[in-house]
Amino acid sequence: MKIKAEEIGKEFKWKGESVRVFNGLSLEVSSGELVCITGKSGSGKSTLLNILAGMLRTSEGEIWMNESSFSGMNDKQLSLLRCTKIGYVMQGQSLLPDLSIIQNVMLPVLFAPKSENKDALEKRAEELMEALGILKFADRYPGKLSGGEARRVSAARAMLMEPELLLADEPTGDLDEETSQEMMKLLHLQAEKGTAVLMVTHDTRLLSYASSVYHMDAGKLQKLQKNRTG
Repeated sequence: MKIKAEEIGKEFKWKGESVRVFNGLSLEVSSGELVCITGKSGSGKSTLLNILAGMLRTSEGEIWMNESSFSGMNDKQLSLLRCTKIGYVMQGQSLLPDLSIIQNVMLPVLFAPKSENKDALEKRAEELMEALGILKFADRYPGKLSGGEARRVSAARAMLMEPELLLADEPTGDLDEETSQEMMKLLHLQAEKGTAVLMVTHDTRLLSYASSVYHMDAGKLQKLQKNRTG
């Protein structure tokens, strides 16, 4: 599997002015890679993840997932792609408040092919939640969780279906050192299983897990290193 951003541009309208975030940005992430992007707030990192998740359209250029272009898909097709092949650990609150924690984690099952084994997925959900220290909250509701706990629920949900592409926006934000390491081990394991993992982080201590590291500044990417050491 390969996700490819090819010479993409993105422009927003702000108070009647045009604000350009990217201009000719390119990036590839393939199966088995764990790629990290660093950079200060406002440099465009989260916007890039939203584009690669099919939540934002590019102004120019193209996004390819394998041989399929995002521009050739309508919103319904992109939504189905996110539910079946793309996992996304979002930085902000993304849990449904009226569902319990276990129901939030199991949400992708509603969109899974009928051939999927629901019992096996429920077991995997519990294993992920145990690894992230949130299984004890299974019957709680999002309103009773801290920011770090909610982020771990989002991570478990994103990894449940073992997606082809896993996007993670500051997945260790609000987490203590021990839980951050457990999160990174899970992301690393996903890459080892063949998932293409792209993570945005401010925590330079986590970069040792990466196969490649990029720094983003003003919508431009600079490759910093290669070779995974963690």
